[in-house]
Amino acid sequence: MARDLVLLFVTSVLGLSALSSHADSLPERKQATSTSPKMDANILRGIDLRQVKLKDLQNPSQETFKLVARAMSQEGMFVVNLPDVAADALAETLRSYAGCASASSAELPVSVLGDGTRRTSLALSVNSSKRSAVPEDVRTACPHFASGVNATRNTADVVGLAFARLMDELVRGSRVASETFDGTQDLVEPGTFQYAAVEAESLEHFHMYTAKPPGRDTEAAGAAAALEMHSDLGLFLVMAPTLLQADSLKPVAGSAPGEGLLLELPG
Repeated sequence: MARDLVLLFVTSVLGLSALSSHADSLPERKQATSTSPKMDANILRGIDLRQVKLKDLQNPSQETFKLVARAMSQEGMFVVNLPDVAADALAETLRSYAGCASASSAELPVSVLGDGTRRTSLALSVNSSKRSAVPEDVRTACPHFASGVNATRNTADVVGLAFARLMDELVRGSRVASETFDGTQDLVEPGTFQYAAVEAESLEHFHMYTAKPPGRDTEAAGAAAALEMHSDLGLFLVMAPTLLQADSLKPVAGSAPGEGLLLELPG
């Protein structure tokens, strides 16, 4: 079950060099081990990501600053542990989206990947802290998903804004917003990470991937080819671990929490 969020950030972000004093003072952690032989010159391996509780990200101690700084300089990501209520809402959102995307009455865009995998997507956004509405046809076809998705969107906002504030403190060495942070729009200073997180556009994508059935053509009616490898510009990504399900829309037996996130790292 997806109970955490993975926060990935742009490692070339301005001010990264200012974090070295925080990162260098943290002891080295155990190296990840390879879990698979080489494939196309890349090694698939499990990475034991550093973990931070959401409440600690919102009110960071010096140890939290050091942990995040080291994660930024080494893995490029870390796990944010959510409270049970938020984690349960996240898992239910993923389950209800899978049911929604599988329903013939939900006309969601479908694209086809190179190996024939079908990707059914819903694109939402936040612009200057104003959320786009769930499309009317999706609300009609998928009322359970539509009624619960904003709780998950809010959780992603809270995590992202807490991280942006922590980044400002790491880079600038002082708080640039109010001492109390509850995920609402504080008065923030232009030119800060928080300002960008509050005022810029954020994209919110929900995807369901379905393997190509054996013996079928890769083309699907109304489906378009997926985008080739490309770059997106932004501050960071907040991602939910993949919810693995069988065709019955039940969780796959034996799948571990957080499975399914595959990253290709440079170098």
